[in-house]
Parts: sequence; C-alpha cells; structure tokens
Amino acid sequence: MIGLLKHLHIYQLVLDASSVDVSQPPPHEFKLVNATPDPDNPRSLGVRRIKFKNLHTLPVYITIINIGPAYGVHEIFPGTYASTQEVDPGSEIPGDVIVDLVVPDLLQEASQQPNFEMRDIFKLFITTKQVDFSYYRLPDLELNYGKLKDGVTRAVPRARKVRAWTVEERETITHLNSDH
Repeated sequence: MIGLLKHLHIYQLVLDASSVDVSQPPPHEFKLVNATPDPDNPRSLGVRRIKFKNLHTLPVYITIINIGPAYGVHEIFPGTYASTQEVDPGSEIPGDVIVDLVVPDLLQEASQQPNFEMRDIFKLFITTKQVDFSYYRLPDLELNYGKLKDGVTRAVPRARKVRAWTVEERETITHLNSDH
C-alpha cells in the first residue's frame, strides 16, 4: 500500500508541475497533430505526432513526457538515452516523434464499456541548460499494486535545478469507436 501511495503522490507532483517564474518563456511552438495509424499496431486507438519548434534566438533544451491514464509517466522525447535535447534557434525536433495511443492493461476491462475515453497529457519542459527529468518516470499501475514496491524508489522529489524554465501541456481525449 505504501508503494501505491508513493506512486500516486509522485504522479500528482508531475501532473501539477508548472512554470513558477514570472518572466516570459522562450518563444516556441508546441503542438499535437493527428498522424497516420500504424497498420502493424492494431491496438492503437489514435496516433499523435508531436511538433516543437524553437522560435527563440538562443538554443533551448526540451523534454516531453506523457502522463498516461494508468497513472504512468513516460519520457517521449528525447528518449531513453538522453534526458534533454538541445534545439537550436529556428529548429524543430525530428518529424518522427509519433505516439500510438493504446489502452493500458489497467483499463482493458473498462475499455469495453460504451463511451469509454482516456486522457493523455503531453507535458513539455523547456530549460536553458540540460536538466535530468528521468526521476519523473513512473510505470503504469498494475491491477496488483504490490508489484509497485520493486519499481518505485523515488519517495522524495528532487529540488529544482534551474531557475529559467517553463512547462506547458496539451491534452488529447481518445474515444473508442464501436466499429474499431
């Protein structure tokens, strides 16, 4: 039970993360756009391409995380081997940052109900220097919450490392079509 409480506490901290600085954020574009479904992934209910463009005159570092409907937090960009990605002025992230939205195991039974929908939030962190956001990662919850105690080791969130940063989020609702 303690593992579940820690997990949900960290999830809520990430969900509530927002900009605290009153200065202007670096100019940028951040969008979710519909993308072509992958025919090799029949579980996908929706596909989103993530777009980011740095409109600032200086380079910025970005991290994009997904806050999922099964109480998981997953790093979407830049990926497993880097915590942030430098984006030069006028540059965009690669066009292949595409996310397939699938029903997590925790919600499989609920997804059989009429009018089922799930919410995914994609949160963008922009910083002026490299920052490690990997400590925000959380696995999706399992039906057996006892499995969490092995994977959750982050009971105390780290102190903020940079002062000049901003956070934005975009939300997408995925509806389960009865003919899917």
